[in-house]
Amino acid sequence: MTTNVAIVDNRDPLVHYAGIWFPGGTPSEYSLSTTASTTVGSTASFTFEGTSIGVYATVAAINPPQSSLSFLVDNSISGTYTPPGNLESDVHHQELWTSPTLSDGTHTLVITQTTAQNAVIYLDYFLYNTTSTSVAAYFIDDRDPRIKYTGGWRELESEGYFKHTSQGSSTKGDSLSFTFEGTAISFYGAINNGTAKGQILASISVDGGPSFSYPAPGPSPQTTNFLIFSSGDLSPGKHALVVTAETDQTVSADYFLVAPSVIIGAAVGGAVFLVLLVLIAVAVFLCVRRKKRHQGRHVKEIPSSPVLAQAVTPFAQFVASSASGLRSPFTSDHNYFTLSGSDSTPSGPYGAVPNNKLPVQLGSSSHSGHSTPTPSISSKRDAQQSASASTSSGSDSTPSGPYGAVPNNKRPVQLGSSSQSDHSTLTPSSSSAAQQSVSASGSSHSSRSGPSARSPRSPRSGEDVPPQYFE
Repeated sequence: MTTNVAIVDNRDPLVHYAGIWFPGGTPSEYSLSTTASTTVGSTASFTFEGTSIGVYATVAAINPPQSSLSFLVDNSISGTYTPPGNLESDVHHQELWTSPTLSDGTHTLVITQTTAQNAVIYLDYFLYNTTSTSVAAYFIDDRDPRIKYTGGWRELESEGYFKHTSQGSSTKGDSLSFTFEGTAISFYGAINNGTAKGQILASISVDGGPSFSYPAPGPSPQTTNFLIFSSGDLSPGKHALVVTAETDQTVSADYFLVAPSVIIGAAVGGAVFLVLLVLIAVAVFLCVRRKKRHQGRHVKEIPSSPVLAQAVTPFAQFVASSASGLRSPFTSDHNYFTLSGSDSTPSGPYGAVPNNKLPVQLGSSSHSGHSTPTPSISSKRDAQQSASASTSSGSDSTPSGPYGAVPNNKRPVQLGSSSQSDHSTLTPSSSSAAQQSVSASGSSHSSRSGPSARSPRSPRSGEDVPPQYFE
């Protein structure tokens, strides 16, 4: 795994300050900014992921300095810095303290102002070794072995250079090349105020593309930490920067900043996340569909009811003559029972019927004491018996039943039979006089009512069934 040097400015949001600090900065300092304190106990803390860290600052030439800082990493590793008392001028990019090698992981550095009679130490930036790509920028110093110099390049020293060194060439055709992996690169160096403004000092290209000509800016108070070239956005991946001297004037290379390929990791992570979401959605869809299919195999189809060619109404209804207005479900055309004698004892085709065995006409006004009506005895078999009891079997055209002849117009109708050409429904006639008599005399002999009163079943063919009575 590649180890890079990350750079973090003193004003980075990841640096947390406590106590009293004030800002400063000059063009020679990184990002043109610094931070200092004159209050003992003021702290600055920074959490990073790496294997070592260094603190860099500008030290003012104040004698005696009467200022010092302490450094603490993970509450165990400590160090201090006190400026020398013989500085003739301010020193930029001064290394205050560098930690020993740390375990690769997350660490916290705490800087405390231990002595502060004067503002002497101005925090500028942090450099730490890391394998992480989640950093703002990589710092590549001019002495990094990954930079290849061709020609007569020489090392220059100055307190204004980062780490106090840079590489310079004054021979036309000398070049340097640097292969990096990232999404942008910036090239910083020093300029010579003696160079005529507009004179081309170097040509710069990325990945063999068109060359950028770097002209001399002319006299300037800023001679170090000068931005010479910035590539702008590049596609994530490896790229090659080439700088070629175009004049005999000095061309200086101090450091490079590379934007890491964080976009690659984010893009890959986002793509993997989207793929996982799609796979989960597909899995859920397949499970739901499989479950529906499994349930469908166990669902029995309910057969539809057969459709009759002609609707059959077994019994026509009519408005009963009783005062209650109930509809009588079963009526007969024949006088099953008649009143004979002075004692008003009804008689049927088999003789006298006891009063307590009388059939009850539904809807009769004599049943005022019963809220639940009791149906009278009726069925297709009863209709046949009634027809036999009230007619004689004389002519050949008159069919006979088990109890005598049945007139054609009184023939029972077979429900659903194809012979019902004139009788799609079986419609009983109105109540006879005998039924009215029974209804009139039934006030003192009402039958039982309730759920136990059921209609008798229809007799089988050829079965002789006598009349049935309700208990």
